[in-house]
Amino acid sequence: MISALAFLATGLGFLGLAALTAVLGWARGQARLLAAALTLHGLWAVSVAIASPVSWIAEPYLHFARALAWMVFFAGLTTTRAHRTDSASSTPEDTAGTHAGRRTWTVVGLLAGIFLGLTTLAWAGVPGVWQFVAALQLVAGVFVLALIAGVLRNSDEAARWHLKFLCFPLAALFAYELFLDAQLLGLGVWSQELLEVQALLNLVAVPVMALGVLRARLWQRQLQISHRGALYSTALIASGLYLLVVAAVAVALGGLAPAYRLPVQVAFLFLTVLALLAVLTSGAVRAGAKHFIARNFFTRKYDYLHEWQRLLATLADDRSGAPLETRLIEAIANLVEAPGGALYTYDPGAGTEARPRLAGSWNFRPASPPALHPADFETSMPSREGPAAPQPLDQAALETRAPEVWLAVPLVRGATLVGFVALPRPRAARTIDAEDRALIVMAAQHCAGQLAEQRMAQASAETRQFERFSRHYAFVVHDIKNIVSQLALLLKNFERHGHDPEFRADMTETVAHAVGRLEALTARIQGLKSGLDEEDLTPTPLAELLQTRVHSLNREGGSSVELHVDPAASELTARLPHARFTAVIDHLIANAREAVADPAAERSGAPVRVELGASETAAVIDVVDRGCGMSPSFVDQELFKPFRSTKSGGLGMGAYQCRELARELGGDLEALSTPGAGTTMRLSVPYLRAAPSAPPSHDEPLETAS
Repeated sequence: MISALAFLATGLGFLGLAALTAVLGWARGQARLLAAALTLHGLWAVSVAIASPVSWIAEPYLHFARALAWMVFFAGLTTTRAHRTDSASSTPEDTAGTHAGRRTWTVVGLLAGIFLGLTTLAWAGVPGVWQFVAALQLVAGVFVLALIAGVLRNSDEAARWHLKFLCFPLAALFAYELFLDAQLLGLGVWSQELLEVQALLNLVAVPVMALGVLRARLWQRQLQISHRGALYSTALIASGLYLLVVAAVAVALGGLAPAYRLPVQVAFLFLTVLALLAVLTSGAVRAGAKHFIARNFFTRKYDYLHEWQRLLATLADDRSGAPLETRLIEAIANLVEAPGGALYTYDPGAGTEARPRLAGSWNFRPASPPALHPADFETSMPSREGPAAPQPLDQAALETRAPEVWLAVPLVRGATLVGFVALPRPRAARTIDAEDRALIVMAAQHCAGQLAEQRMAQASAETRQFERFSRHYAFVVHDIKNIVSQLALLLKNFERHGHDPEFRADMTETVAHAVGRLEALTARIQGLKSGLDEEDLTPTPLAELLQTRVHSLNREGGSSVELHVDPAASELTARLPHARFTAVIDHLIANAREAVADPAAERSGAPVRVELGASETAAVIDVVDRGCGMSPSFVDQELFKPFRSTKSGGLGMGAYQCRELARELGGDLEALSTPGAGTTMRLSVPYLRAAPSAPPSHDEPLETAS
């Protein structure tokens, strides 16, 4: 049993050395040969330790293969220069080395062929062949010893210092195997005690050869291993040793009475495996091991590239739906292995005595907000005179103001304290030194930038929402003003025509229409509050809409309105928000009426003309008046600017609102005006039906009717 455990430990040790050599020196051919030899040696030791039919068959092949691998490796040490590929720069020594390398491979191939032939005959049952196989293994061992001696003899003092801990243990192992083979072939003597001695010799050789591998430096660079690699390797080695101890104890339990042996062994193995899993998945154990390894085996405690990548990945990972505040807390807590944290922020401009406000938490929430104000961090705030960075407040500074908090990490962007992250005690006891503080400060500054940018984005979104609300509110107020003007005109006419039954009927219809518009505006305000401010677009016959509005406005009194519809546009239909588009038509006609009612107009009192036509892509509605007109500079610079009006009490939103709606629908509104001659307001909107074959031209204002 001792020999099996020793061979198993030997196999694991050689395989570990092989993996280390392969990772560090794969770019070097000689390191690859060493890794191959170590691998075969380890596999052979494992096959001896495992008593199974498969390992019994594989053992002689692995035994011979590892001898051949060591032959190739040591032969390669004397022919390293033969690996050059530049034939133009080769020397006689290079050529000799190349020939020596070829001879080595020839001998290895010959021995391998003979061995395969003999083992084939032996498995076929040919008597006496196994003795020849053992003799061939003895010959291979002699070759290895000869090559080791040649390497040591031909090396200088410096080279022997690098190679002696690799050569001496192997020489001892193969010399002892030579003794065993001689005993077996010459005297026919074989005992379990000799095998146990061989197992112990191989086990003792593992640490010595590990030193030899490191000294040889066949990868020609210093050993470098990451913090994570050291942690995982330590966990793997510790788990292996733990399982070996468990196996030994389980075997020792085999001495119990037969009735209790199997239940006790199974229960013991089950509990020990559960204990191992609990330890491997324990955050506290992991944090303690990580801190111990970083403190005792590395110059720097952190793998900064890994920590930075983990920080960025945590902040960017929104797949779980966690808000940025939670991800920010987790990113900073991971730096010191804290199990949770809470984020507190300060309101901008609140002063140095502002109270912290909880903005997010992750697995931790103090019973009451820490009594920390911006003034408490002023001593560590960055200044313009120097690059001093804000420092976290440790438990000593927080003992009276935040007893539940182990570390308070300030989030500073520029010279502004955004907030701080409160962390509880970490999973493993630790102290914060200068290196910890430097990493935490760097991470906190990046997180503060992320948090500040999110705040700016939220503030910008709120500002846009307020702008949207204000714009639509101004539109609604303007529409209400138009309705009020319409009702005021109706009331004025009621004093003169109130006794007329026909006027009363028209008044009732007009008031009902005004009520409908007010209800629509009320619904629009409510929809704006809930975020649904857009009115549904419905197919609307344009000629019918204009005819209805002209007829209704003429009944209200004032300057008359005339409608002229081009026959080619009489059936045009457009998708429109009915109430808003009707308000636009009413507003344009109302402005035209005011223009022709001005006594200063050349043709004061002339009718307003509304014309419906079509271009190639849009329906064109012209509202024409013979008023005073407008100057080109006023049209270009003032007419469509919001909050600018020439009317007493006007809001300056009418023309701007009309053009905005036209552009929302894919059309436009333009003003064609000549001072003293009048104005044409041209409204265009896309229509649903195909354009007429010969649409009328609208490059100039239409002639108005007399």
